[in-house]
Amino acid sequence: MATQNNELGLGSHYNRKRWVVVGDASRFIIYEKRTHRDIKELRSFSNPAAHNKISDLMSDQPGRGFARNRRQVNAGVPRHAYSSEQDPKTHALETTVKDVGQFLDSACSQHKFDDLIFVMDGKLSGFLKENLGKSTREALLATHDKDLAWLEGQGLKSRLESLLKYN
Repeated sequence: MATQNNELGLGSHYNRKRWVVVGDASRFIIYEKRTHRDIKELRSFSNPAAHNKISDLMSDQPGRGFARNRRQVNAGVPRHAYSSEQDPKTHALETTVKDVGQFLDSACSQHKFDDLIFVMDGKLSGFLKENLGKSTREALLATHDKDLAWLEGQGLKSRLESLLKYN
């Protein structure tokens, strides 16, 4: 088959496996597109915290601290609240992005795809790239700053098919 493909001038691009990661703050969906085949969904990751209010995600109020010395008491700061370095929504998104990154790294090391394309907000794709290994980043063919994750089923697949015609 390989020699037949090369005789036709199709080369190594004939049977390429291209994975497309579509995402937003609430979910990531990974699709596979093979040459001359329909696109199919492989895996999805959800972040249910994206739709919750921050107050619903926090367990309680921040802890309280007391002034450590007389100077702080005289300055009128006898008590203060400890604040979190990160809100719970951001933490939940980071956890989901790390899970997606680990999944992609594992798949890349097993040669499950040849090329990788991101279709998501630029900031989110940058955050996902930071959580990828070197070989997975090298497989990244393109990023598209588009919000398509809100689409469902065939509507999303047809938009991805038209987007992939140019990659």
